[in-house]
Amino acid sequence: MSAYTKQQWRTLIKKEIQDLNSISNDPILKIQRPVKVQPIARVWYANEKQQVQYACLLPLLSFSSDTNHLTKLGTLTDYDINNIKIKHKPKKLKLIIARLHLYQEI
Repeated sequence: MSAYTKQQWRTLIKKEIQDLNSISNDPILKIQRPVKVQPIARVWYANEKQQVQYACLLPLLSFSSDTNHLTKLGTLTDYDINNIKIKHKPKKLKLIIARLHLYQEI
């Protein structure tokens, strides 16, 4: 069941189109979605000298016959938006359409 009626959707879409039409010509638009955090397992394959990351559900089971190199476990901490470092941070962003996470670079 949709949160909006057909008429509400029409009104919402018309407003979003008006918002897009109101911005300057040739704007730099960015989609900046919230960061998704999921558990991963980093597996080191010694023979290939390669690390591979696997998205995984919990619990994660690890088996090893080599007691000299036991599995190392880490902790995935809670998501804290104030501690997220964006690698390629744009200059300044102005929110255009919240539903689409669409911003204009200023």
